[in-house]
Amino acid sequence: MTPPFVTRYLIALNQHKLIGFATFFLITGISGIVAIQPTPAPIYRAEGRLIYTTPVKVFSQTGIQISEQGKQRATPETLLAENVVKEVAAGMQVSSKDIVKNTQVKLPKAEGPQFISVIYRDKNKEISATIVQMLMERMVEQSRFINTSQLRRIIKVIEERLPKAEQELREAEQKLEQYDRVQGPALFAAQDGTLVGGITGSQQQQRSLEIQLEGVEAQYSSLIERLGLTPDQAYTSSALSADPIIASLRAQILDTETQMELLKGQLRPQHPTMIELRKQQQTYETLLQARAAEVLGGNGFTSPLPSQIRQDSTLDPARQALANQLVALQTQREALQRQLAATQRTEQELRQQYQQLPNKQLERGRLAQQVTFKQEFYNRLQAALADTKIAEAETESSLAIA
Repeated sequence: MTPPFVTRYLIALNQHKLIGFATFFLITGISGIVAIQPTPAPIYRAEGRLIYTTPVKVFSQTGIQISEQGKQRATPETLLAENVVKEVAAGMQVSSKDIVKNTQVKLPKAEGPQFISVIYRDKNKEISATIVQMLMERMVEQSRFINTSQLRRIIKVIEERLPKAEQELREAEQKLEQYDRVQGPALFAAQDGTLVGGITGSQQQQRSLEIQLEGVEAQYSSLIERLGLTPDQAYTSSALSADPIIASLRAQILDTETQMELLKGQLRPQHPTMIELRKQQQTYETLLQARAAEVLGGNGFTSPLPSQIRQDSTLDPARQALANQLVALQTQREALQRQLAATQRTEQELRQQYQQLPNKQLERGRLAQQVTFKQEFYNRLQAALADTKIAEAETESSLAIA
């Protein structure tokens, strides 16, 4: 007797035998089609390595910096730049798109080996290896080109800034030179003590002049009191009394007046002799007035003529000597007053210079500091230019083929 589960299996098989046969033939057909398909061509993977380099001989600090920066600039974008791809594509007669599509650039990780992997995939093993080699060569050259371009940009920037820096240095030097030309003597006088000495000397000179002036003032006041004349009156009287013509005219006038006085009791005023004597008196007085104007009008003396010339011209030799002394003291007094005023102005100017000295020193220090700053900046530009030109001559690639 047949077991129940076998009976059920046979019944189910009979019901679904068409689906089973169909599935069997479908799988067999697909397997046959896949079996007769050609085998795909293999893809070859070529890989090369670029290592970071350090210049063997470096005399320039800029060269070291550019070399380090060149390592940082070695990115997939710069290494697979358009010019690199085009050169390789032209050399291998393939499209630039295929080069970019099939090339892979892997940068090193911080904790891993420090090299750059350049991978290229192609169906042709030799082409794949050749393209990888050409890519690495162009990448090495590209790194050197980038370093050189960077150095040339630096040189151009420095050369553009040098004229302006030199001009600013010259302007700062000219300002300092001009300031020293104007304020230098005062600063030098302050440094060597001349300015303080000048103030002290001016004060001593003032004291000496004040003492002299006090003595002159005492004599001056005494003579005025003794003569009863001002210095201008003393000058007038002395000048008139010393003139021989005026003395002669005074004598003639006195003689005429004497005759008129003697004849006054004998002759009437209308008498021709009296009339002639009065004419003579008037003539002598006119000549006396004219001569007095001549005597007193010289040497810039502008005092008005005294109304009584005869009285003013009667100084005896002793009083005339005192009058001359008073005039001399007046001149000496005015000279001392002018000298005292001049020394006071000098002291005031010196004191102002001394008070302004800190500001002048600060200003000169500021100008000198500007010259120092401009000179240092100019020197740094010159040194940087020389250093960069040396670096340009030593330029190498930051990469090399391992």
